[in-house]
Amino acid sequence: MARPCRCHVYKAYGVSPEDKVVVKDEGLWKATAKFLHEADLQLVKDYLKTCLFSDLGTINTHDAFLKVSENHRKRLGMEEAKPFDQNLAAQVNNWAPFQCGRLYANAYYAPKVEADIQSMVDDFLDVYATRINGLEWMTASTKKEALAKLDAMTARIGVPDVWPQDRYGIEVKTPEEGGLYIDNILAVLQADREYEFATKDEPVDGTLWEDPPQTINAFYDLSGNNITLLAGVLNSPFYSGDATEEENLGGIGMIIAHEITHAFDSSGSQYDSNGNVRNWWAQDDAKKFEELGQSVVEYYSAQSVRGMQVDGQLTLGENIADLGAMACVSAVAKQRGLDLRKVYAAYANLWAEEVRDEYLADLVTTDSHSPGKVRVNAVLSATDDFYDAFGITEHDAMYVAPEDRPHIW
Repeated sequence: MARPCRCHVYKAYGVSPEDKVVVKDEGLWKATAKFLHEADLQLVKDYLKTCLFSDLGTINTHDAFLKVSENHRKRLGMEEAKPFDQNLAAQVNNWAPFQCGRLYANAYYAPKVEADIQSMVDDFLDVYATRINGLEWMTASTKKEALAKLDAMTARIGVPDVWPQDRYGIEVKTPEEGGLYIDNILAVLQADREYEFATKDEPVDGTLWEDPPQTINAFYDLSGNNITLLAGVLNSPFYSGDATEEENLGGIGMIIAHEITHAFDSSGSQYDSNGNVRNWWAQDDAKKFEELGQSVVEYYSAQSVRGMQVDGQLTLGENIADLGAMACVSAVAKQRGLDLRKVYAAYANLWAEEVRDEYLADLVTTDSHSPGKVRVNAVLSATDDFYDAFGITEHDAMYVAPEDRPHIW
C-alpha cells in the first residue's frame, strides 16, 4: 500500500511525531489497525469510498443527493421525503452552523429573554440547594461537595458572546463567480479545521460554544460544570414571554432543572465543582446513590411502548435528570401557589409525538433518552404531587404504589 510521506502529513496538519493525542476508544483503534495491511487493501478502499460517498454525496450532485436521502428515509421508515428546498436549507445549516446561527439570532432572538431565563436558573439552583440540604440519605461531607458544585455552576443562555467565524476568514464564491456548492462547503470545513490545528497548542477557549444557537436543544457540560440553553429552545412550546407561569415552568423550567440534575446523574456525579473527574462521595453515600440508581433502572426497564421495552440502563442518566427535574419543578410550583395540573399538562405537551415503529425501534435501541410517552407517563407516575393534583388512585392506569416510585433528588 502506497503511503504519503510522513513529513508532508505532519507539515500539512501542524503536528509532529512528538505530539500527544487523546484516544477516546483504544479498542476501536486496535481493531482498525488489524485491517491496515496489504491483504485487506481492497476492503479499506471500498470502505473509504463508502464513507466519501456518504459524507459528500449530498453536496456533490443532485442524483447522489437523492440516493443518500432515499437510503436515510427508508432506514427510518419515512414514507415521504422532505421537499428539496427544506433538505437543502437543513444541509446548509448543518455545514455552516454558526453562520446560519447569527442570521437566526438577528431575526428571532430577543436579548431581553436572557435575563428572564437567568432568573429561572437562579431560582432552580436555590431550590436544588434546599432539596440537597434536606436529603436524609446523604451525609454532611457529601452535601458540602454537592452544594459547592451547585454554587460553581454557570449558564450559557441564548447566543454566544464570541462567534467562531469571527476568528478566521472563509472565502466562498457565487455561481456567477464560478463557485460550486461542494467547493464552498469544503472551503467552510477547511477553514474551520485549519483554525483548529493552528490553535491546538493554545489553552482551551471557554468562550467558544460547541452547538450553534438555532439548535433546539439544551445540555449540561460535565467538564465545564455549566448548562447551555440555546436560543432555539427558548421558543414555544418550551418558553414564551406571553405564556403563563405554569406553562413556562412546565416547559423551559423542566428543561433547566433537567440539565441541572445532569450534574448529579450517573455520569455527572463523577465530576466535581471544577469539572474534574474526582470521587467526592462518602463511601456509604456512594453506595446508597448506586442503590437508588438501580431502582430507577428497574422502574424504567418495566416500561414499554408498542411492545418495545425501554432499556433502563441505557437511559439511566436521562431518567435521573427527568425525575429530579420534576421533583424540583413541583416544589417551585407549590411554593408559588401555582396550578400543578397546568404545570404537568405543559410538561406533557413537550413530548407529544407521533413516530413510526421503525423509528421507535431505533430510539429504544440507541437513544439515551426514553421515548416521549415514557418521559411523560413514567415521570409523572413517580411524582407524589401528581397523585394529589389529579386525584389518582390505585384504580387508575398511571398509578404506581408509593414504595415503587423511584426518588433520588
